[in-house]
Amino acid sequence: LEAGQHRMSDIEADAYVAAVLPGTYTAAMSAIVEVRKRLGTSWIRNLLLQNDGEGPRILDAGAGGAGIIAWRQVLAAEWHVMVSDGLIDPNSPIPEGKSTVLTGPSTLRHRISRLLDNTIFLPRLPDYVHSANPETLLDGAPAEGRKSYDIIIAPHTLFPLKEDHQRKY
Repeated sequence: LEAGQHRMSDIEADAYVAAVLPGTYTAAMSAIVEVRKRLGTSWIRNLLLQNDGEGPRILDAGAGGAGIIAWRQVLAAEWHVMVSDGLIDPNSPIPEGKSTVLTGPSTLRHRISRLLDNTIFLPRLPDYVHSANPETLLDGAPAEGRKSYDIIIAPHTLFPLKEDHQRKY
């Protein structure tokens, strides 16, 4: 089962949430914690305070929402450290930013949306490469600009590649 597959029955979606999501959450959490260790305190604090205090823009591409859950827990931990250090007002809310989850099946989107509020769910990314004219749509209306993200969480996306040399690059 993969979060990006086209269709998923109700039973498969339940199985994904029960069996796959916890492991994916653990992998995403490990990666985020390691990045936080390597890049330091200023990195995550700058992300928290950017976009006029709204927080970072996050894309979960392949974790089915588990990456967003892990990210929000790391943000909350850092926020509480900043409050205890007296750097921010303890009554101010944690700026979670804008979260987007890329997941194909609607059955899985409905289940994960119960866990994640203030999150956009996309069945797939827009095809920017094959657009005939990136400045206008077919009806002549101006095209929406490309989305940009501060953090992209994409665990287990290299597993389908069979050749080792493809996974390394």
